[in-house]
Amino acid sequence: FSLLSQERIGTPMSSKRKSNKDVAEESLAASRDKRATQGKRMKAMIGEEAEADQEFWGQDAWNDEDDHDYSTEEEKPDLFDKDFNDTESSESETEVVIKETKKKQSSAYKEPGLKKK
Repeated sequence: FSLLSQERIGTPMSSKRKSNKDVAEESLAASRDKRATQGKRMKAMIGEEAEADQEFWGQDAWNDEDDHDYSTEEEKPDLFDKDFNDTESSESETEVVIKETKKKQSSAYKEPGLKKK
């Protein structure tokens, strides 16, 4: 592959390789000695946050049982018209509409020279 063909594809050569900075950071973290106090502060902070969350969300204000003033209306079942599903006899209506359109068409002005023979 040439550099030009890789640019067309959209994957430049440099994106496949790790930068020197990334390699240096990985090597520092991997080569560091383990500490006896590693993570102790983080555990304490997480514990404090968990306690604060429990204190906040455990308040009585969040309980639904204590809210006696709130009331809702009873949901009524949906009403369905008995004749809603019945098909109406629309044949007579269709016939009337067709007759009216034919009547309108026949009463329209027609150029005498364009009459069908």
